[in-house]
Amino acid sequence: MKWLHHEGGFTLLELLIAIIMSTIIVLIVTDFMSTNLININTDFTRTEIQNNTKLAVDTVSRTIRQARSVEANNLLPDQNSPGAPANPYSWTGVAGSNATLILALPSKDASGNLIYVDGLHTQLYTDDIVYYLDPTSHRLYRRVIANQSAPANAAITTCPPSKATAQCPSDADVVDDVANLTTGYLDANNSPVMSPSGTEAVKFTLTETKTVSKRTLQSSYTTVTAMRNR
Repeated sequence: MKWLHHEGGFTLLELLIAIIMSTIIVLIVTDFMSTNLININTDFTRTEIQNNTKLAVDTVSRTIRQARSVEANNLLPDQNSPGAPANPYSWTGVAGSNATLILALPSKDASGNLIYVDGLHTQLYTDDIVYYLDPTSHRLYRRVIANQSAPANAAITTCPPSKATAQCPSDADVVDDVANLTTGYLDANNSPVMSPSGTEAVKFTLTETKTVSKRTLQSSYTTVTAMRNR
């Protein structure tokens, strides 16, 4: 039996073979390109979360370095603390996993000068800085509680994002996608202590995770920082 075809054209069988081969080639190229794009996106995201984790830990580390002390509770009233309004001093700082870190930083004026309580410059006013993890959004925030008694204090008290106003700006979003953060207190001998009292340095570990194309990427970074303004 002879295949019917036009003079100089292709047979039906040849056309079918060509279509099948073209389809196979397209599928192979598409799969290769898709895999390549996924790998590129994964590598980009991995680098991004590594940079974000390090930047966040460096941010916390700079604050620790400037602090005069680590506090067990906020020393200044905060109307947006966990137990407010009944207890505006209800931020609690303890060592451990997903713990809140409370730091007392020297108050400064708009020119960056320290604000002293007395004329002899023996005692400083301090503001409270609170690093806390939002368990719902998995974001690490930075709350500022400005000392209202410090004259010409440049610090401005911040509020939760949902309650932010022009007078009370939003807490700073330090980093997203936080899987875990661990705070540890160290004394002068670099030995762990559970209470902030007697703390000379803070060990801070932050772990960030993100899922990309069904792959879970993780970045973890640890720093040990001593307070320089004690």
